Amino acid sequence: VETKIVFNKPYLTGKEIGYITEAHERGLLAGDGHFTRLCSSWLEKNTGCKKA
Repeated sequence: VETKIVFNKPYLTGKEIGYITEAHERGLLAGDGHFTRLCSSWLEKNTGCKKA
């Protein structure tokens, strides 16, 4: 049996609507905001890179 990993189908957690709502309420939808900082911090902590 061949298993294919579909690379262009996003993984959904069920929290997306809440995150979109939070971003909208913060007024920063274009990037370099709250979620960018969370992601950068996670990458730095979990990969050991100095700056993400």
